Amino acid sequence: YYIWLLRRNHILDNNLNVYKKYFIRIMKDILILERVIDYKNIAELNNRQIVNLFLDKFQKKFSVNEINLISNIISLEQISQPEIETYLLLFSKSVNEIIWRNL
Repeated sequence: YYIWLLRRNHILDNNLNVYKKYFIRIMKDILILERVIDYKNIAELNNRQIVNLFLDKFQKKFSVNEINLISNIISLEQISQPEIETYLLLFSKSVNEIIWRNL
């Protein structure tokens, strides 16, 4: 659902705050599914901590460029339009892999 919202935003609004919000939510969901964090401590973590935990857990799966993209997700104001599409593809792929692995 979050990926769909991001794609819809990409076509209709292109609001950077929406990107940041839903990319962070995707990372939180993935970290919960992978049992890196749980619902009890999720509210205590800020966005930078979520990104760092995500990268710590999955850095071996990503290229250097993908790691740089994920690292910069907090400062989306600096991200150009073509990179948004790269984010969408990257997270779609990651979400699909994790969902299939956890079924």
